[in-house]
Amino acid sequence: MCGEMIAATAKKCRFCGHYFDPSLRPKVSTTDGLLMPVNVPVSAIAAGYLGLLSFLPIFAPVALIVSIFALRTLKREPDLSGRGRAWFGLIMGIIFTLILGVMVVAIASDRASQPHRVQQYRSYRR
Repeated sequence: MCGEMIAATAKKCRFCGHYFDPSLRPKVSTTDGLLMPVNVPVSAIAAGYLGLLSFLPIFAPVALIVSIFALRTLKREPDLSGRGRAWFGLIMGIIFTLILGVMVVAIASDRASQPHRVQQYRSYRR
């Protein structure tokens, strides 16, 4: 996996720690994996947390970008876990980025029509 020279009969790479036989990989209990993620890229963990925070407008586009990066990392390295976190960040990022876009368009259209309202009000006062 890492490109180093190892013995043909090796069960595990001494350089990167990759197990060539998946049955020899140490088992991680489900509670340990939930509390302290093992074999999960940092980008997937960040995507999950940013997905939780994406209801705040500033975090939604960031969650979208980080989750795309996490999914690309997970596609390149299929032995890693964390796809659920990355997908959660992607879905929440998409939803709240769209909501943010609608809010920006609504505010911009309100601002564009506002000078017209002021002009109407002035004409009524005269």
